[in-house]
Amino acid sequence: MDYDWGDTDLPYLDTKDADVFGSIEPFANEFHALSHTVAIVLIKIRLLIDLQALQRAKEEAGPHVPREILDNIQQHTSSSVITSDPTIIERDDQTPHIAKLRTQVQAFYAVVKKANAHFWPALLQPGDHLKARPNGYMHGSQSHMQLTLQYSYNAWAETPGAIGVIRELSKA
Repeated sequence: MDYDWGDTDLPYLDTKDADVFGSIEPFANEFHALSHTVAIVLIKIRLLIDLQALQRAKEEAGPHVPREILDNIQQHTSSSVITSDPTIIERDDQTPHIAKLRTQVQAFYAVVKKANAHFWPALLQPGDHLKARPNGYMHGSQSHMQLTLQYSYNAWAETPGAIGVIRELSKA
């Protein structure tokens, strides 16, 4: 209660060496904010897409180019979260890690769907939801979805392939 949130020199946002591939358990319950859960899903999807790009580069270009060129390709196809960890880049096979992320994304998809059944369909076809101006909301309501969608849609739209991952999960 006595933490000074206005003092930006204090270490409340000094997260270091966090494991972005870590367990989803702390975040996969019904008590977390929808907007935070949706953000975590997007982060996991971005990691998934990056690892898939690394795997493709290694399979398609790896046997045909020198290691230095492959490293350069991999540096440009992945985010700094991936490229800053040499153990990830040096792995010959990303498949187990891709599978783990897929499982996490599927689990988070279900958490969001349970928390607000309107969110995923609206992400796939946002239409007027992006212009709506709800006065308030109840958890799980369409108004709640609209506000969360408005906060997060641009991040989803600027991540190539992210909405496609959700589209595929929606078909299952």
